[in-house]
Amino acid sequence: MTEEQMPTFVPGDEIVYVVQFNYPANVQSVAATFRNDTTGEEVVLRGGARLERSARRGTRKHLARLHYDGDPSKSLNPGTYRFARLEAVTYGGKTLDFDNPPEDAFVVQDEPDETTLPRLDRVQGPAGGVTRATWFEFPEGHPDKRPPR
Repeated sequence: MTEEQMPTFVPGDEIVYVVQFNYPANVQSVAATFRNDTTGEEVVLRGGARLERSARRGTRKHLARLHYDGDPSKSLNPGTYRFARLEAVTYGGKTLDFDNPPEDAFVVQDEPDETTLPRLDRVQGPAGGVTRATWFEFPEGHPDKRPPR
């Protein structure tokens, strides 16, 4: 996986990873572990598995949507996190290790420094692109709030 293909996250982003696989038993949960190249810190993404339609007889096709369930108030250390391990647990309690894990990775970056300023979106108007900001609605009791029509 090249650097351009790796998703990049900043503090506050939701990290979601989707896994699709075949296994003959019903799978209850899946966990994917990613390891920081520099610090060795591990991030675990977890989620439940659900059955998908399968064209192959005798097997079950599973889909799992995995989320980072760590403390959202703590930012991950910046760096590249590479896929390290994928495990699943069946409804019978059997733990499964996958023998063909993908070579996926993601990047965590710090927030931009304070010299990077936010930009207003360009809104197309009759005179072309105009940068603007407007009040959506004044709070109740505000002297500029207009009565309903």
